Formats: sequence, C-alpha cells, structure tokens
Amino acid sequence: MDKKYLDILTNIIGAVETGGQIYGKRRYDAYVGPNSNTSKEQTCTLGWAGNYGERARKLCKMIFNQDPAAFRKADNAGIEKKLSVNWETTKWHPTTVQKKALIAIITTAIGKKCQDELFQELMETYIAKAEEYGVKDVPAQMLWCEIEHLGGINPVKRIFGRAQKPYTPDTVFASLILDQKDAKSNTQVGDKIFQSRHECCVKWIKQYVVSAGEKKEGKNMAVTITLAGHGSGRPSKKDMNTYCRGRQEKGKGLVEVLRLPMTDAQRKKMHDYYKEILGRNYYNQNLRAYCYKAYKDGKYYSDCSSSIGLTAQKAGVSGVGLFNTAEMHKHWPKVKNVVIVNGIIQNPEILKIGDALMFKGSDPTRPLGIGHTEMVYEIHKTDNGSNVATPVTPSKPTTTANNDSNVKKGQKWLNKNYDETIKKYCGAELEEDGSYGIKSRAAAICVWKDLCNRKHGAKLDPSNSNFFDGCKKAAKKATIKKGASGTFVYLVEFVLAAKGFYFGAMDAEFGSGLYAAVKSFQKERGLTVDGVVGPDTWYALFN
Repeated sequence: MDKKYLDILTNIIGAVETGGQIYGKRRYDAYVGPNSNTSKEQTCTLGWAGNYGERARKLCKMIFNQDPAAFRKADNAGIEKKLSVNWETTKWHPTTVQKKALIAIITTAIGKKCQDELFQELMETYIAKAEEYGVKDVPAQMLWCEIEHLGGINPVKRIFGRAQKPYTPDTVFASLILDQKDAKSNTQVGDKIFQSRHECCVKWIKQYVVSAGEKKEGKNMAVTITLAGHGSGRPSKKDMNTYCRGRQEKGKGLVEVLRLPMTDAQRKKMHDYYKEILGRNYYNQNLRAYCYKAYKDGKYYSDCSSSIGLTAQKAGVSGVGLFNTAEMHKHWPKVKNVVIVNGIIQNPEILKIGDALMFKGSDPTRPLGIGHTEMVYEIHKTDNGSNVATPVTPSKPTTTANNDSNVKKGQKWLNKNYDETIKKYCGAELEEDGSYGIKSRAAAICVWKDLCNRKHGAKLDPSNSNFFDGCKKAAKKATIKKGASGTFVYLVEFVLAAKGFYFGAMDAEFGSGLYAAVKSFQKERGLTVDGVVGPDTWYALFN
C-alpha cells in the first residue's frame, strides 16, 4: 500500500479509535491503565492506536532510539529503566508519576511521529496477510486492517470469508452486519456497538480512496430503487426506501430478498412485462392465474406473488410455478449478503431487477411471518458530481408527532374543502387518522385531477387513482415553484408530509421550508434537484 493510502488509513483508524469519529483527529495522549477494560490487561496501554503491553514498551523504545534527548527530558520518573523489562510478564502498574511521564514522552514531537510510524508498520503486516488471503483492492485492504485491529485475525477471516466478491467497502460492511444476527454474542466485530465505527470507516474510505472498480469518469453513482407490486389495489410503482419505512412502521417490515437465477435479458423482460400490468390488473387471489391472459369477463387478475412469479415465467425463467409468498420463501434462492437495518436495505447496489423483496404480513404462523412481496422494477443511478461514492441512507422517519399531525391536518382540509369531490370519486370522506394510506392517496390525486380539469382544461378521470401519461401532460400546466400558493401547493405539503420530507406549516404557501423539502425529495428520487414541482416530480409524488 502506498504511503498516501497509509496516511489516509492512519487518519481513519485514528478517528474511530480515539478521535471521536472525526476524520484526521487522534489522541496522542491516550493512556489506559491496567485492568481498565478487562482483567486480562495486566499493564498499561499507550497512544492513539491502543498499544498494549509489549507494543507500548516498543513504542517507548522507538522514541528513545530516535531521540534520546527528547525522551530523557520528558522522563522524570525512571521510565528509561523500564525499557529493558517485559511489561506484560512483570505486570507493571505505572504509578501516577510514571503515568504522567509516559504521557509526556509519547506526546513529544518525536513521540507523535513514532506513534504514527509504529501504527503504519503494524498495518503493513495486516496488509500482507490480506494480500495472502486474496484481498488486493486498497479500499478492501483498509477495512481488513480496521477489522483486524479491532478484533484480530480470526474475526477478519470470518468477515471476509462470507463477504460477496469482488471485495468492496459495501460488501465487507454487509458481511460485518451479519454478526448482529448472532444472538449468542453482542461483542463480535460486526455487532451493534461497533456499527457506527464501521460506518465511519466505509464513508471515509469512499471519500478519500477511489478504487478502479468505483471510479467512473471521475464521478460516482448514487442508487435509488423503484419497486413494483400490488396488494389489494392495482399494481403500482413506489420508491423502495419510502415504501419500506412505511411497512416497518406498521410492523410489517422487510424480512429478506429473493433472487431467481436469470440472464440480464430476462431481467429486462421482467421489467417490460410487468409494465404491462401496472394499473391494469385487479386483485383477486382466486383468479390469480389470469395475470397475462384475460378472464372471461375481459379483465386481468393477480395478487402480489403471482404478478411477480408469472412475470418471471413469461420472461422465460424456468421452474418458477404459481407460488404464494410462503412458497416463494421456500423455493426461491435468497440474496445472502443483503443488509437490512430497521427495514431499510443498506447496500441497495447489490440488488437486481426482478429481485423479490419479502415483507411480513398479518399471519405470524407463516415462515418469518411473510405475507407480501414487491419486485425490484427499476434501478436508478444518479451522478452526484464527485469522486465520492455516495451510500444510500434512509430519509427522515415519518413517525414524528409533527408529521402525523400534518397528515391529519391535510385529511381534515381535504374533507372540508373538497368533500363533494372526494365523496363522488372516492366513495366517502377520509378518516382523519394521520395515516397516509390508499384512501388518502386516492383522495389527493382525485382532487389534483379535478383541479387540473377545472383550471387547465385537462380531461382526466378523477375516479382513476393512477397517475398515468395523460396526467404527466396535464402536470406541465400544473407546474408550481417557490412563491406559489393555493391547492396545488397544499397537496405537495400533504404528500411530502406523509412521505416524511416536510415538517413545516400546512399553509398552502410555497416558502423556503417546502422548497427545501421538495429538493430533498427530488434528490432521493434521482430527479433534477431544482425545487420546482413539474411533471416528473408530480409523478414521483403520486407513485
């Protein structure tokens, strides 16, 4: 590993060891006395890198050898005499005076220099083991070093042994987090207590080191996933993170991801065939076989599992069968390295079109409680304009008091101002419960269509709860931006509040708060981030 990368690694591990997770910061004066952490620590630990026992003595000898004068000037407690004995076997317990002298020695200019040099010397031994194991990529080697420094050789081999190849910071992190599934121990290197440490390391490795595999014309890509599927309603598209958060909050979160073996051509076919049934099929479990062939009444029917399974079958994937969700769980291969934290997939870049996301349902007796599935429909890669690989992180949670209150205000406002429209096209007024479900969405879109018809001469069917191409054309005239006011603005406030992006006043005024919320939503959806609610943003809001 080049010196420049060793310096970056020093800044990274220094930050997570003693630097308060601030890149480049490290405590050269760090001192831990005997038995402070465990009874096995029979002597002291020195320096930012946690040099225990004999490595602590090695550090002091290194300082003495490079600058005896500086060492002796700081040594007012006879530390020089201790350099010739084994600190661990003698179980040396420094006195208060000796502790102060040790800290003075290791924080001299030469002391700080030696701390960094000793650490980098150790890292080179780790890197040699990583290369011997087959880890050649610099970012992956850095994580090898971080993990071995934390837990030792056996844990690092375990993590890399089950990590997906080629090794990247994301695949290694995905393997790390799997430690959290082991209930027998809460102190393994990948357990929750160390997660923020690893997250910082991954973030900084991506930020300061660009590997050949990550570099793409000097720019990297953020990943946003669109799902497709349906429950009791028509098949529809939705943003993965937003949808997953909503189900998690209702206790019906994501459990696992399944993947059928298929070619890239078959995956494209799955996308294209599923596009046919979006907004077309009716939900019916008894008639679920009529997904792509019309029933005698001329209509098409399916449910969540049959829509995906029969699409795969139509795409030429063999051995699929007309499985329900429990049978999918049993027969379809699982994506092993997917990382799911609080219902959100942390490494979406490993997903492929056609993957089936399996969610809990209402029947706890089913395997893993599975009761619903959605398919990866589209994968959007958005240029973030830098050479930093941007991990996808969950947006603000929607379960805040203010958020719930805003949704409830929106429901009340719609009932008050558009009760006749909602009754006519949706059957009944909204329940003012603060929950943005199928009925609230249907009410919002029917009001939007009715408004487009009246204000802009559109010819939309308000009873149809889908946002189709005709709506997108109408949305050109319904474009709104900062400074606007009225019902269109209120609908944006309502929907963004429901999706967890807007927490301001429900005042139908397009101010700075709503402008920021729109931009945040656009960024997550991979849209042009301009704060203007035009056709693409309207489409994303209602889908």
